[in-house]
Amino acid sequence: MYAAALPVAMAPMNLAAGLCALATVAVWLARPGPRWARNPTDLPALAWLAAMVIATLGSQDPAASAARLSRGLIPLITGVAAWHARDGRRGRAALAALLASTGIAALIGCGRFLAAGGRFPARAIGFGGSWMTFGLETMLLVSLGVGLAITTRGRWRLAALAASLAGAAGLVTSFTRSAWLGLAAALAVMVGLRRPRWLLVLGLALAAGAILPGDLGDRLRSAFDPGHPSNVERTMMWESGVHVFRDHPWIGAGLQNLRPLLEQYRSPLATEHPAHVHDSYLQVAISTGLVGLAAFLALCVALVRTAGAGFLGLRRAAGVGAGVRLGVTGGVVGFLVGALFDHAFGDLMLTFLLFTLVGLAWAAHGWDDAASPATTPASPAAARPDAMAGPT
Repeated sequence: MYAAALPVAMAPMNLAAGLCALATVAVWLARPGPRWARNPTDLPALAWLAAMVIATLGSQDPAASAARLSRGLIPLITGVAAWHARDGRRGRAALAALLASTGIAALIGCGRFLAAGGRFPARAIGFGGSWMTFGLETMLLVSLGVGLAITTRGRWRLAALAASLAGAAGLVTSFTRSAWLGLAAALAVMVGLRRPRWLLVLGLALAAGAILPGDLGDRLRSAFDPGHPSNVERTMMWESGVHVFRDHPWIGAGLQNLRPLLEQYRSPLATEHPAHVHDSYLQVAISTGLVGLAAFLALCVALVRTAGAGFLGLRRAAGVGAGVRLGVTGGVVGFLVGALFDHAFGDLMLTFLLFTLVGLAWAAHGWDDAASPATTPASPAAARPDAMAGPT
């Protein structure tokens, strides 16, 4: 239920997450065994939470900043998701629910786009009401689907291809340039690992997009035009963010809504009044300073390590677990690229989805192990044999 609710909207996602949390605690109390799937995100997540607390203590508005501290707990979803998905059957069921739900959301987004006229500036927005959320959400789906299509056969491959096509339609009609760039990075990671010789073909295919006609081609070309009005506006946002950072370099200005502070540094030529600077890395630096930025970058590295642990072994690996690891690794890289142009880590729907997928990828190490399908090693090298063990 939680997996199916992830791409829908905040209200059902929060409800499903709450019910899942209650059920998880009930299982922990009723059964013996480990309560956590230890993974490389654990320590960086705690460091990131500590940096948020420090930024709150030094904030200009500690009460408003403290109200957002709960966001620092979201990375812990990785360990919970991996703990639940250590059983391959349960993990595959969650994966199937997620693929189906996200694919349906993508098709509904396309339908709403067509109903609005099917021409830019109309954009597909799915259930969440934001095309940027929808774009990165479908980017993660397409990456996951491509990974599964590469490593699986039969029904899983057909389901993955169907989900990927639905997601691709949603991604295209969202007209979200950051998500398009993220997908290019995700595909490059997967193709580079599995078929390095095809990287040239992929590059040529992506370059061909620059000559597409109509709204789609115009939108794609605008991503590389520094004089485009939206790019000029974005540049002015970044410049104001850099000025804020220079005045609050160590522990940042706090987690509260920074619109009033950004207004003080806003260029007189700017037309927008943003609450963030459309760049997660700069936004983190503004909010939590160098201390928080260091912890956040460590967390980003840990996300790639967790999703892509044993990555080189995926060159020839087959099966659902291998596909999840391949697709999620590509998706994480794509998400980190997209976060350069939007505050993706400030979007609760996206971060819940991201950390859940990384948890599934960590657990998926054991899904294709015929000798022990219901357990997952603590790491590719099985450094701690009891780290993922538990009742199934």
